[in-house]
Amino acid sequence: MAEGASAAEGIFMLKLFAGSLTAMSALLLWTAAFADAESPSDLTRRLLQEAVAEPSNPAKVDNLIKVLVEMPVGSGRYVVEGDISIAREEIVDYLKSLKNPNIANSRSDELIVNLVGGKFDYWKTPEQRKLTYGFDEKSFPAADKLEFTRAKFRAAADDWVAACPDCGITFTEVAVNPFFKIKYEPTSDGTIAMSFFPSSPPSDRFLYVYKPFLAEDLQFDPVGVLRHEIGHILGYRHEHIANIPGCATEGTSWKPITPYTPNSVMHYFCGGKGSLDLALRDADKRGHRCLYQTGTACPASN
Repeated sequence: MAEGASAAEGIFMLKLFAGSLTAMSALLLWTAAFADAESPSDLTRRLLQEAVAEPSNPAKVDNLIKVLVEMPVGSGRYVVEGDISIAREEIVDYLKSLKNPNIANSRSDELIVNLVGGKFDYWKTPEQRKLTYGFDEKSFPAADKLEFTRAKFRAAADDWVAACPDCGITFTEVAVNPFFKIKYEPTSDGTIAMSFFPSSPPSDRFLYVYKPFLAEDLQFDPVGVLRHEIGHILGYRHEHIANIPGCATEGTSWKPITPYTPNSVMHYFCGGKGSLDLALRDADKRGHRCLYQTGTACPASN
């Protein structure tokens, strides 16, 4: 992928559609103009394939953009593959990158590690692993909602730290110049949370929580939601990247080194797989330790 597109690809979000967990498979939204012609997921898949085949064809690209969600509205950024946010001017390079063999993902047990320029996208040095964060406190609708999010994030971060005590990863809340910020956005289209990759530029280093995250009827464990998002911040992609039926299409090329497993913290609740607790499984912890202790993917356990 072109440099700008690979950085933008670091932004991820976990989505839930109100009233139906099974609707998680429809993460690529569509416009009503196409709804009667074919199923929304088939339409999006077809338009994506056509645009990938001819990324320099403005008509093909425009047809794809018409069925993508602009997030936030008016921002000029669009959601592709259900969980990647890229700017309008990056879309052509993004489409070209889908056939680029140099962009891949490598699996380490249940965790799939993002690659940028053929290299693992994770925090490599001890200094980089001292992650600081802060809250955009004024963005939260009430003090108790801020404290709720603060406590859930702390619990989620502690789980990742405990998964590899020798990895040197820390998350420290600071009031001034944090490495990334946690911000609330009152979007109610079903988005729960969104974060970023290590390769994301400074302007994209936000962990967003959205209106459903604070809802009393959220069916996911809120700590689990943030565990999932921290997984992206640490460099991990989705377990269902293999185009699992019933899950969002993940078009970027990738290379599996273990069999597909369905209960990773990085698996959406889709395709009849995944979990509502989004807990760190033993295999997640093992893969995480391999990457952060050795810099390589470990072989799958039998």
